Order: sequence, then C-alpha cells, then structure tokens
Amino acid sequence: MKLLRFNEPIRFGSDGNVRDYALSGWSLDEGNASLSWTQALEAKLEFTAQATTSPITLHLAGIPFLGNGKLSRQQVWVHLNGLYCGMFDAADNFDVTMPIRHSWLEPRHNVLVLTMPLSASPEQLELGADRRRLGVAMQSITLQLG
Repeated sequence: MKLLRFNEPIRFGSDGNVRDYALSGWSLDEGNASLSWTQALEAKLEFTAQATTSPITLHLAGIPFLGNGKLSRQQVWVHLNGLYCGMFDAADNFDVTMPIRHSWLEPRHNVLVLTMPLSASPEQLELGADRRRLGVAMQSITLQLG
C-alpha cells in the first residue's frame, strides 16, 4: 500500500498514478490519458497517510456520466474509513472540496469510497453494449493540508 502525501494528487487516466491506490470499482484500461471512470456502484482507493494535527480538505475533480442527457446528475457520496465525509450532486464538471478530520486518517491503512447511487450502464440507457455502471470520470483526488 502506497503513502498518499498531502498536497500531491492521485492523478487518474493512463498517465496518472491511480494504479498505486486503486482497490476496486475503477476502469483503468481505457487509454484516456487524464480520466478514469468509476465502473460500479462504489469505487475504492486505499493508501497510507502521515499523521497530522493540521486541518485537511479532500479535493475531488472530475466529470459525471450523464448518458447523453438521459441522466440529469450524478450523486456522489464520500466516505473515509467508514466515516461520512460529504455528498455532492454533479450535473457538470466538478471541482469539490470537503473538510476531513485529521483523526479520521490512519497511519497504516485508509480506504476512500465514492458511492454513486444514480450510476447506470450505457446498455441500460440504450446507448450501446457497455455494461459497466458508470458514475464519474475522475481527474484527481488530493488530500490538502492547511
């Protein structure tokens, strides 16, 4: 398991470092240089972290799957180690920050879970044969200190 340094993003896509952190629910073989789709109801990342007593924010940037207008939004629920961090609706490209309590981070093992209850497959929406349950295409996730 890899150390996620503060202020250094997890970058998605084929040019990113997401493979170091991806646990499940990610489509990592699409060849897109800067994006990785979630492909299940939940997408998980795992990492170790440094101890701190400073304020932390979680920064998420990406694009929702809206099925060529068949979906009005994606809803994204965020949990860290089973603790609720926040929720946001994405109807367009998003750039979201949410506070994280420093006591929620564990030095040895952390799991960040994105849950997208409105995710759907292109097949369900009659947009093709793709059966993956797409929610969001992530560009970056960063734990920011201060």
